[in-house]
Amino acid sequence: MDNNIENAVAARRALLAEMLKNGEPVAVTATGEVMDTQEAAEQGLSNIQPPEGKLA
Repeated sequence: MDNNIENAVAARRALLAEMLKNGEPVAVTATGEVMDTQEAAEQGLSNIQPPEGKLA
């Protein structure tokens, strides 16, 4: 895999992990793709919002 792609994937994973750790809402499609929560709401999809501090 290209180093730029690997860096982008790592950054996206880190952002997702940080959002989950902070209890921020995260929208995930049935295929596992993370999407913007506002866009998900417009499409009638629900968000995942874990309790703050519950994920390590």
